[in-house]
Amino acid sequence: AASLTVVATTVLTRSSYRGLASLPRLLASRGVAAWTIAVPRTAGRAHAASDRVVPRLALAIPFVLHAIEIAGVRGLRAWVAGAPLCLLGPRASRALPTEPRAYGVPCEGCESREICPGVDAHYLAQFDADELAPRALKTAGDTPQGGSHPTALREGLEYAHLREMFVGVGELAPIPARPRGKVAL
Repeated sequence: AASLTVVATTVLTRSSYRGLASLPRLLASRGVAAWTIAVPRTAGRAHAASDRVVPRLALAIPFVLHAIEIAGVRGLRAWVAGAPLCLLGPRASRALPTEPRAYGVPCEGCESREICPGVDAHYLAQFDADELAPRALKTAGDTPQGGSHPTALREGLEYAHLREMFVGVGELAPIPARPRGKVAL
């Protein structure tokens, strides 16, 4: 009723990635304009619990890509934020621009490193980089233009608008204490 554009972000966790495919239907039915699945950066208390929270990306990314495809069929614009481009394969164009993180040994010499967010440094320390592999730039759409991310103009949306829509997502932060008693919503 307020004519607001509603977007949704789902932080990828060990407990959420298997159920991602059910979300596009729900989000589309609620009028959500766009959706992103954010690969987390560990912070705060979640840093200590990352082994229980953060999924192995090679296992989770196929579920992410499947959910994004389902979203597209339902007319819901969808992206993944914070995933290394090599794990997205031919779906790398579905990557939402994010700040660079850390890179493993396989990332040295990767043609996509300039535009790839890499992985969380804690993730890299925990799992090494055995699932990462150099990725060749294959199309003109992969090539950075004027220093901006190649996906910045995807589907007619400007880079700044995408950043504005999905601001501050993908960080695992401490969960606030639940209030006691009844809470009015």
